[in-house]
Amino acid sequence: METVGLCDTQNRQVSFFQTAILSNMDEETLALEERLAKTRDLKQDMMQQLFIGKIWLCSQGKITKEQGCLNTLS
Repeated sequence: METVGLCDTQNRQVSFFQTAILSNMDEETLALEERLAKTRDLKQDMMQQLFIGKIWLCSQGKITKEQGCLNTLS
């Protein structure tokens, strides 16, 4: 009888840990989806700024103030 109780306890522990792992994976997935959405929004905004000429890219394709490649129109 003790062996059955031990297996049941182990099964509960395994189930608990699996649930915890899946919960953590869900949280991480949501965080990554939020980051992806923000990155897409940023990309869209930058593309719009490039399209309307608000910012210009230098020949190396970098947007940096240090190299003087970022020109803004006011």
